[in-house]
Amino acid sequence: AAANPDIAVEPSTRERLVQAAALEFNEKGFHGTDTNRIARRAGFAPQTFYRHFEDKTDVFLAAYTTWIREEYCAIDAVMDRDDFDLAVADIIITHHLAWPMFHRILDFLAIQDERVRKVRREQMSWKIWRLRHVPENADRSDAELAADLLAIQRLGAAVTDGELAEVAVSPDEIRAAIAKAVARACGRG
Repeated sequence: AAANPDIAVEPSTRERLVQAAALEFNEKGFHGTDTNRIARRAGFAPQTFYRHFEDKTDVFLAAYTTWIREEYCAIDAVMDRDDFDLAVADIIITHHLAWPMFHRILDFLAIQDERVRKVRREQMSWKIWRLRHVPENADRSDAELAADLLAIQRLGAAVTDGELAEVAVSPDEIRAAIAKAVARACGRG
């Protein structure tokens, strides 16, 4: 039987914990967040957390994966737009500004935790795989695609951190630079 799209589905316990963790990390950073607070924010007793996650890093990785998936769902929704590159730039800017701590935490944890490095590598491989399936990228190497993705990622992080504004780059210039990097990543630049 087909699912009725008009019926709201309650998120699972795990999904509620991931949502609560994402909010906690975004508000308090990695070290300012603890598993008890995550569980309580999700509406559960603290011991519930450990039925679903090994530790705080484990739930951060689940929140990060969700964060990436949400960004790519938004990108998929604008695939057919004539202004795709600018629409994606807007998504990246909006998404990064809404979740300023994620790249900071990710960069910090990747230095010290192999699990984080592994998930980060998997996400990059998945993004390269997606770009590999864009017909215009048929003759481009994985290294070229990775460089384009890293440029987009770094520009998004620079927006979040305010780095570009500090050197008097206007919001319109930032948006245009990200759109240009998106076009390049899609084999049009």
